[in-house]
Amino acid sequence: MLGLHPQIRIASKEVHFFDRDEEFRKGIDYYVSQMPKRRRDEVVVEKTPSYMFGPLVPKRIRENLPASTKFIVVFREPIARAVSDYMQTVATHENDSMRIKAFEEKVVSATGCGRDQHQCVNSRAYLIQVGEYARWLENWLAYYNRSRFLFLCGEELVKSPVRVLQETERFLGVRTFFEDSLFYYNEGKGFYCHNMTIGKKRNSENSDGCLGQTKGRRHIQVDTRVYHMLHDHYTPWNRKLYQLVGRDFHWDYKEDK
Repeated sequence: MLGLHPQIRIASKEVHFFDRDEEFRKGIDYYVSQMPKRRRDEVVVEKTPSYMFGPLVPKRIRENLPASTKFIVVFREPIARAVSDYMQTVATHENDSMRIKAFEEKVVSATGCGRDQHQCVNSRAYLIQVGEYARWLENWLAYYNRSRFLFLCGEELVKSPVRVLQETERFLGVRTFFEDSLFYYNEGKGFYCHNMTIGKKRNSENSDGCLGQTKGRRHIQVDTRVYHMLHDHYTPWNRKLYQLVGRDFHWDYKEDK
């Protein structure tokens, strides 16, 4: 959606320059060559989500990009994020013979729980670790002041895209462009899509102005006991995240799960 803005140019793919050694070795000139051309009044945005979790990424960016570089981070409620990640893996392998473990098998420790329910969660699983956002953000804040970041809530972006996009415009210093008339609610997808009669079309979008079929995929129902284990695991991480970003994302866990 951000690419609809006439002053925002977005790289056509996830570049993975700063988190993959084989890409980083190609040098900063190679990285620059992957960015779209821009006019003086335009800003360039690169989207590579895995940058958040790469231990060397903030140091590499600090040493190679201008100090004026800004960062936009969209956080999704960690249990929903884990389920979405799992569903993506399932979809990727749906046409081959690879056996995909059930979600509960992946997130629950095979060694048993002991007395502490926290031990039930397989905290060594990357599927779990990614949602421990404060762990990764602390590394970034060792290199950059919090003022260089715009921290957004993924659930708010889905429910109120215009308000979140306008906040992003202010952060990037571009003119106001996004308004309600640019979007419509797609009942089938369950979220807002852009009106194709206005703005620019992105390659990752369908003709109806919605993101591709991987977005809005129906999720599995997580076992109630496992859900509460994950809730107990992530609650302290979420609270630490709220302190680091200076806002509460209101990830209140429902008792009816």
